[in-house]
Amino acid sequence: MIDFALEQIIAYGIFSIAFFWLFAYTNKRNEKREEIYQHIIKENQRVIAEQAASLSMMSGDIRDIKYIIKGGVNRHNRSHS
Repeated sequence: MIDFALEQIIAYGIFSIAFFWLFAYTNKRNEKREEIYQHIIKENQRVIAEQAASLSMMSGDIRDIKYIIKGGVNRHNRSHS
C-alpha cells in the first residue's frame, strides 16, 4: 500500500500529495465527529431510560385519576368494610 502511494506521488506530483493529505485530514475529522455522535447517542439512551422509568411509575397514578374521574373511589383510600 505504501509502495503504491509512493509510486502515485512520484507519478502525479503535488496533486497526489494534496489528495493523500486531504484524504487523511477528512478521515481524522470523521473519526472525531463519530466519537461525538457516539457520546450523544449514549447520553440520549440514558435520558430515554430515565423517562421510561418515570412513565412506568406514573401509570398507576393515571389509573387512579381515571377511576376518580369516572366516579369511583381511589383504590388507596377506600374504606374497608
